[in-house]
Amino acid sequence: MNSDERDSEQAPDQRPDHRQDPESTGPPAAGRSDGGPPAAATDAQAIGSAQAGPSGGSRTAVIIAVLAVVTILLIALGIWWWADRSSDAAEGAPSSNEAVTRFVDAVNADLPGVLDTMSPAEQRHASSFTLLLMRYSGGPAMSEGEAFETIQDNLGRYADVIDQTMVVEDVEEVRMADDMTAAVVTDGSVTLEIVDIDGFADITADIISENYPDEQLERLGVSNTEELAEAISEELEGGQTSYSRQFSPTAPLILVTVDERGWFISPAASAAAYANTDFFTDPAARQDFIQRNGELTLLAPQRSESPEAAVSDFAEALAEKPLDDALGHLPIGEQRGLGLSLYLAGIPQIQELSLGDLLTLSNLSTVTDEVSDHSALSILQSLTLRANPFLTGQAMEVVLEDGQLTVGTCESVDVSAFLGAGAPVGAFAVLQDDTGWSVSLVGTVLNAAAAAAEAGPEGLVGDLDGCFAP
Repeated sequence: MNSDERDSEQAPDQRPDHRQDPESTGPPAAGRSDGGPPAAATDAQAIGSAQAGPSGGSRTAVIIAVLAVVTILLIALGIWWWADRSSDAAEGAPSSNEAVTRFVDAVNADLPGVLDTMSPAEQRHASSFTLLLMRYSGGPAMSEGEAFETIQDNLGRYADVIDQTMVVEDVEEVRMADDMTAAVVTDGSVTLEIVDIDGFADITADIISENYPDEQLERLGVSNTEELAEAISEELEGGQTSYSRQFSPTAPLILVTVDERGWFISPAASAAAYANTDFFTDPAARQDFIQRNGELTLLAPQRSESPEAAVSDFAEALAEKPLDDALGHLPIGEQRGLGLSLYLAGIPQIQELSLGDLLTLSNLSTVTDEVSDHSALSILQSLTLRANPFLTGQAMEVVLEDGQLTVGTCESVDVSAFLGAGAPVGAFAVLQDDTGWSVSLVGTVLNAAAAAAEAGPEGLVGDLDGCFAP
C-alpha cells in the first residue's frame, strides 16, 4: 500500500466474525435475507429491466430515464456520506479472503454492512464529486449534513421493498500487487427483486420530487408526486422487476480487494478487472500475459497544495511524463481503475506514451470555485493548445484568453458564458484527500456534461463548426 493512502498505522480488526475462519479457502455459501437494499446497482438493474418491458409511451420512457440517473445519484450520495462518517469504515478485514467473506455476508444482511467493506479512499472520492453534481439538480440547496440525513432516511425506506441474495460457492485469489488481490468467483449467484412495486414507486417519486422543482416535473408530463409515482409503477408493472445472474468460469464475479489499514473491496478496480477476464480465470493466459507485460505497478499518488496547483501539476505530468506517471495525479480510485485498465489492455506502449508528443499546453491559468470542503471546480481562464500535425493532419492552435476562444484560423468566439461560476463547462473537477488536491477526470467529465445541459451550448457548437476539420 502506498504511504500516501495511510494516515495511521493499520489497526487490528476488532469486529467479531462468526462466519468463517480467515484461513479457509473462500467465503461460505450464503442464503437469502430480508435485509436492506444493496448499493445503487439494485435500483439501476431493476429500472433497466423495466425499460425492456412494454412501453407506456414516450412520457414514461423519459420519466424512467430521469429516474435511473437521479435515483442512483441520490442513493450514492447517502452511501458515501454514511460510510465517510462511520467509525467502523476505516476498520478493514485482516485478509483479502476475509474482506470478500464480509462483503457476501453483508449483501445478505443489510446495506450498512456492505458499505463497511468498501475502500474508504474511494468513498471519500465518490462523496466529493457526487456533491459536485448535486449543484445541477435544481432542487433546494442543502448542506452536506442535511443531504446525508435526508438520503439516509430514504435508504431505510427501500429496505422494505427490495430483497437481495448472494451465494458464493467457489472463489480463487489472484495476487495483483502487494496491496491488491482479486477474488474470482466462478460458482455462485446474485438475485435482486423489487417485492413491493407501489412502495418502490412512492419512495422513488418522493426522492425525485424533493430534488426537482415543479417546473422540471411538468416537463416530464406530470404535475405532482402522486402522478410521478403512478407513472413509475405502471412502467415497472409492464416489465421485469427482478434480476439474477449465475457466476461461472466464463462469466465470473471479480472483486478486487486493496489494503488500506486492512483489506477492503475496491469498486473502481473491480470494474476495471472486466477489461480482461481471461487474466483472472485462465492461469496459463495470466502467466503468458505477465511474461509479455510484466507485473502491475501503480506509482505513489502525487498531491498538490491547492486546486490551481493540482491542475497545473497534472497538465505538466501529461506533457512531460509517461501516462502511468500522470495517473498518479488522479484520485486513488481513478488511478486504480484507469491504471488497471491500461495494464490489462496488454499494450505497454500506451502506459509509456507521453501526451506531450501529441499536444503542447501553455499559458494555463484557472480560478477556483469552491463546491464543498473537499471539492472545487478550477475554471479555465486562459490556455494555449497546439496539436502535432501528425494528430490532426495540420498544425492546429487553440487559444483561450479573456473569454474569447480562437480555433485555428476561425473567428474568435465569446465563450465567457461557459466559464462562469454557475455552470462552467470549461472546468476541471479537483478533489482533496488527507494529503492534498488532485484532478478528477470522472468529476471533470460529469461536470462538463451537467454544465453543458444547463448552459445549452448549441450556439457555440454552430460557431465552431468546421474549425477542427483538417
